[in-house]
Amino acid sequence: MFTTKLSKKMETGTVNYNKIFSNYNLRYKVNPMHGVSKALGIIINTYKPKNILEVGCGTGQWLSAIDGCDIERIGVDYSLGMLKEAKKNGNKLNLICADANALPFSNKQFDLIYCVNAIHHFKNKKKFIIAAANLLEQNGTLSIVGVDPRNKNDKWYIYDFFEGVYEKNLLRFPSFEEIAFWMNEIGLKQIMKSTVECVVKDWIGDDVFNDTFLRKDQSSQLAILSDREYFFGIDKIKHAIEKNPQVHFPVRLTFNSVTGMKD
Repeated sequence: MFTTKLSKKMETGTVNYNKIFSNYNLRYKVNPMHGVSKALGIIINTYKPKNILEVGCGTGQWLSAIDGCDIERIGVDYSLGMLKEAKKNGNKLNLICADANALPFSNKQFDLIYCVNAIHHFKNKKKFIIAAANLLEQNGTLSIVGVDPRNKNDKWYIYDFFEGVYEKNLLRFPSFEEIAFWMNEIGLKQIMKSTVECVVKDWIGDDVFNDTFLRKDQSSQLAILSDREYFFGIDKIKHAIEKNPQVHFPVRLTFNSVTGMKD
């Protein structure tokens, strides 16, 4: 059951992607997230950007999926390891190692800036939204894609078995209402929220150990845990299965996007 009690002093932790980059793309073999690709494709086909910046590009999954050789594609990530993997995905990608809160670009430079499932890693989320808006050309588009742990229709067994993960997520992940408010506050127009992907899965009994996202290197929620915390959660799952071999481990995660345009 989800817990809602929070402490602002709670240590949310950071993920060292330079340690886990080599296995990161396993997640896309399990779930290619076609809904995210489709949503980005719709934005590109609608606004026809000449240049694109992805912040928190990781291994280049989304930049590589973009068709159109005439589109300049630039990816920024803080992890050199992740960028090393991104190089394998596309030689035509321009990749830069930089902090999302210190982007090395001049204002009014990009037609489209997007961020997929990464804003929760940024130290100052609002500052990033403001900086990204300033980097947009006139009629440029900013799109943020990810999950919100506050979504009452979602359910993830990880929250039930790994202590403190849900509370940390509430501190790490901005709500989509916050993101939309920040966009509106800085003057972006045509702000729209839409659902782009719904992940639905029920693991039963010890089959849950086939869940790729139960691996410590496949979700930031588990990667920030100490080994002791992680294996304590694994033991809780094992005990639940011993008690009921047909116990269900539900996954209901909704990926939304918030998109705004600069006048």
